Amino acid sequence: MSTDNDDTGGAVVAFASGAIIGVVATLLFIRMQSNRARNSREYDNDYIYDGGDLFV
Repeated sequence: MSTDNDDTGGAVVAFASGAIIGVVATLLFIRMQSNRARNSREYDNDYIYDGGDLFV
């Protein structure tokens, strides 16, 4: 007769699902930050200072 608990399938599935969701969320966050930085650089490069549009 076995005395150990062999019902670990549900825990393994839950752990694997959580790990996959965590990796996907991290990759989406990194991509969002990268796009935000790229768009910021493009905005800064697009600005031309003519001398008369300085707001104090």
